[in-house]
Amino acid sequence: MVNIVTVTKDNLEQEHICCAIAKNDDLQVRAKKSWLAERFEDGLVFMKGDVRGKCFIEYIPAVLYYSHQCPFTAKYVPLIEGIAHSRNTPFKSIRFETTEQAQNAPAPFTTYSLFYNGEFITNEILSDKKFEKMLINLL
Repeated sequence: MVNIVTVTKDNLEQEHICCAIAKNDDLQVRAKKSWLAERFEDGLVFMKGDVRGKCFIEYIPAVLYYSHQCPFTAKYVPLIEGIAHSRNTPFKSIRFETTEQAQNAPAPFTTYSLFYNGEFITNEILSDKKFEKMLINLL
């Protein structure tokens, strides 16, 4: 039976987090651990199998990037955020407020870009009904 360990900011330094590098003090491992520590606040989940072979599961739940370029985001972003929370689906919305933030966006669509587990899903501003249907299909 495989024991699954959830890595958190509290146990990050004690856990092995790389499939190819065993030394915790390696520069590459330190960079990954630093990245993980920053992403935990974004809802990152990092689990590993406590087995001889390397077995990792990592994902960031629904990260939505948007701006008020379109007036519909003011209505629909809070609605879908509420739906996600009511279904216990981790969700974070990030509103672009500066040109620099938009220029450094993870997608070219700065009005609305929905991601799930690190994958781009859509730039269509979703109504509550469309979002609920999408959640059913994704989960």
